[in-house]
Formats: sequence, C-alpha cells, structure tokens
Amino acid sequence: MCIENKVECIVIDEMKAYIFYIDINFFELREVKWLPSSIVKKLNSYIYYNDRRRMIGGIMTYLYGMLILVYNRDILKLEKDLETILRWKYNIYGKPFVGKEFNFNISHSGKYALCGFSKNEIGVDIESINPDYVNIALEFFTKNEALMIMMEKKDYQAALFTELWVRKESFIKTVGKGLNMDLASFSFESISNNLWKVKHSIDCSKYLVKDIDIADKDYRMAVCCKLDNNDSYIERQII
Repeated sequence: MCIENKVECIVIDEMKAYIFYIDINFFELREVKWLPSSIVKKLNSYIYYNDRRRMIGGIMTYLYGMLILVYNRDILKLEKDLETILRWKYNIYGKPFVGKEFNFNISHSGKYALCGFSKNEIGVDIESINPDYVNIALEFFTKNEALMIMMEKKDYQAALFTELWVRKESFIKTVGKGLNMDLASFSFESISNNLWKVKHSIDCSKYLVKDIDIADKDYRMAVCCKLDNNDSYIERQII
C-alpha cells in the first residue's frame, strides 16, 4: 500500500478525531490489485472510471488510517488482517462499522476521497461547489438557512449552500440515518470560528460540527462527532 506520500492527515483537536484524505488523481487503479477479491469485484461493477477511483480512494484512506492509528505503521499486521477489517457491518440505514473500539466514516466527491476516525460516533462529508444545487435550500433547509443563502451575494451563494450542506450531511451520517432525516429538522449554533453545535431533537446527546479547511477552494468539508453527555468537548485519546 504505497500511498503514504499521497494521503493528507487532519487532526481535529476539539473532537479528538482524525481525517485522512486523498486526491484520486494521484493514484492508478493498478496500484490496488492487492485488495481482496470481493472488493475488486465490487470495483469492477462500476461503469465509470472515476467512480471506481472514488470508491477505492475511500477504502485507501480507511486502510491508511487503520495503518497509522491501529496498527502503528506495521504493514505486515495490516495485510494479515485485511479481509477482517474490510468485512464491514452495516446498520439498518446502511452506515458501515467494524467493531466497538472506534468509529469511521467515508465520503468522496469530485477528485477527493476521505475517511474520518474517532472513538465517538463520527460523520464526514466533502462536496464540490455547484451553483446548480442552490435552490435545494429553498425546499429542504430551514427557512432561516434558505433566507440566509438567498440574501447572500450571488457569487457566494453556492459556497454558502455547500458549507451548510456538508455540515448537515456530516451530522446525519453521525446519527447514522442518512437522508432519512429531514434536513430542516435541525440547525447549527456557532460556538467559535468554524465550530458549531447542532440544535436537534432526536435524542439527548450533544453533537459538534467543524468546518474543515483544505487547500482547494472549490470544495467544502465538515466533520461531526457525538459527545458524551458529561463532556463539553471530547477529551479522550483515540485508539
């Protein structure tokens, strides 16, 4: 798995979470022939080349995170356990998990794929900015959120929409219900720069969302973690 110089790592101090992401243009599919046959079979079911690369990019960032956080860079142990750690289970809404020791979540869009890790429930999302999607806010976001977007300067509306979208996606992926949740049923309260508390009514838990800056101005990324009820922030170390 020769991708160490291709994967970027972001440490989220407020949540004790880690995000590993990769530009899928930096690897070729022939580099991943070592993957289990079940993964290669699924890979071959995708019609479009970039869909294949995005899928593999998510798996590669997941495996790289496992290598760093769980296997302490011991590639031999990782390869030995490869079949097991790629044998994901899924909740009823399709969110994958491995075991109880840690949580992970994968996202990909355009040329990027990423995987986030935390001991707490986690959701991550990355999206490219697309002006064609702005009107979705009028139908699916809260009235205040839709109004905020529409009152913004035209040139920035798509970016603001995407920022809100990745926050919402990261939260519903943390909860594990996907788009079965009403996007207008929750909103965000600013805690500090780039950090938000989720205002919701699904349970008694606390959730934090953080906007993640990457060098590419055409994309937006966010991560969400569920906090223990007795924590203001997550203080425990990961794996």
